[in-house]
Amino acid sequence: MPTSSPHVPVHRPEDGELVGGLSAERRDGADVWVAHTLFGTELAVFAERDEATAFLHGRGLALLAERW
Repeated sequence: MPTSSPHVPVHRPEDGELVGGLSAERRDGADVWVAHTLFGTELAVFAERDEATAFLHGRGLALLAERW
């Protein structure tokens, strides 16, 4: 069963807009970073925090415009 930390908010550096959140988790014996939407839905899993942050900066808000 995965273990996780509370979501860390991620803001766009250009304007401070909140674009999502990250959680550090342990899954299948590996430490990973999970990118979440503004309302907490999991979007993607990354090995590195910088990758997860870059994903949210580039796609976090845009994903909300797509059909769920």
